[in-house]
Amino acid sequence: MTPFEEVTQFINDGLSVLKEAAPKKHREVFEVSLDQVFGVFKNLDTSYIAFEIPKKSGEMRQIEAPNRKLKWMQKGLKAQLETLFEAEPGAHGFVPERSIQSNAGVHVGQRYVLNLDIAGFFPSVKRGRVQTVLQLEPIGLSKPAARILAQFCTRNRALPQGAPTSPTLTNLVCMRLDRKLEKLARHYRCRYSRYADDITISGPSKDLMYHLLKRITLILKTEGFEVQESKTRILPTSQRQEVTGLSVHAFVNSPRTYRRHLRATLHTWQSRGMETAMEALQITDKAQFIAVIRGRLQHAQHTNNTAEVQRMRATFHQLIA
Repeated sequence: MTPFEEVTQFINDGLSVLKEAAPKKHREVFEVSLDQVFGVFKNLDTSYIAFEIPKKSGEMRQIEAPNRKLKWMQKGLKAQLETLFEAEPGAHGFVPERSIQSNAGVHVGQRYVLNLDIAGFFPSVKRGRVQTVLQLEPIGLSKPAARILAQFCTRNRALPQGAPTSPTLTNLVCMRLDRKLEKLARHYRCRYSRYADDITISGPSKDLMYHLLKRITLILKTEGFEVQESKTRILPTSQRQEVTGLSVHAFVNSPRTYRRHLRATLHTWQSRGMETAMEALQITDKAQFIAVIRGRLQHAQHTNNTAEVQRMRATFHQLIA
């Protein structure tokens, strides 16, 4: 098998995953030919549209969006990557059944929360690193095929913000980082999570948070990343503790009360329907409602995985099946 044949097979394996969820009348388009792959590869330099969108801070964010043909192939690549590897437990961004809610839920009940951002996250992941992780297990591509796929997924030799493959590849590249930071947090009896470029550590004392900040900064440097110092925060319980934009305090005041409210929401959903349960939580979007309930269940499981919590999780999965 030639490298381009290996790449084409990899893309089609991912498209076959997407095909299963597609309407039958559209399923014939879920395959690309060797000629199509080679044709897109030859024109990668002109396959992106660059534009800017405003950040909350008022600064502008550079987006590089692939054209229709390249984006379709990248979606196949993304689907196949997600079947081959599972992100580390501490990674919550762009991971199935994890969310900003599950990310914030990790840090409920901690006295201090340390938030920090990785500077220039996507541009920091260079093509060489992408090629390396594509060659290693669990992906296991040949070196020539990994080189070609790395070119399919990068622009100007780095991950572009706007390609569907970029978030998944950052989770793959960051597996070693996540393991290091999870191990560090456990050593000090703290908690760790990462949502894309947002890293959070929580624990019992302010001095410990400052110590861990120094350690994390060094670990990030060894992994090819830098801390964006202007966004670093250490928050005590006396202040509004936020993780990925959510108030940690809002998750729970009493674990027992929290579980009771969660159980009541699931009962309403089961007995009176999703829309009634959504109204009770003042949520109008179904996907958001499911994400909120999933995040709350993950928090309940993380803090006290009782038989009651397991029953609630089983009920939830029955309701969304």
